[in-house]
Amino acid sequence: MQSTLVNLVIEWARAPAAFRMEFDHATVISGGINVGWGTHDAANHSFTFTSTGEICRVCFGLQAEGPEPTRLPGIIRAVDTAHPFEVKFADVLNDGRSELTLSGPAVKIYAEVDWFAML
Repeated sequence: MQSTLVNLVIEWARAPAAFRMEFDHATVISGGINVGWGTHDAANHSFTFTSTGEICRVCFGLQAEGPEPTRLPGIIRAVDTAHPFEVKFADVLNDGRSELTLSGPAVKIYAEVDWFAML
């Protein structure tokens, strides 16, 4: 099966105390905390933050199943947290801005296809 490399950024207006990320139809190549004070357990993609009154940002490099970015079947899911959410890759990549804002938890999700890495 063909795959697409995707750079993914998830940004909370206020960092949750703890959460774990799950990805359907995608493999995590790399990831970690970009903004905020906390810890990242890379083995199970879980995070804890001590700076819960501040912005936090986590980033991932993913190998997503599927050759066409606007039709990727992958799903991003934040679990084990007070405010879980679930988003489809295609919902972030389809709007042309590569950004999706959620209001349930105040979260922004940015995604882009890593075209240069796929050359």
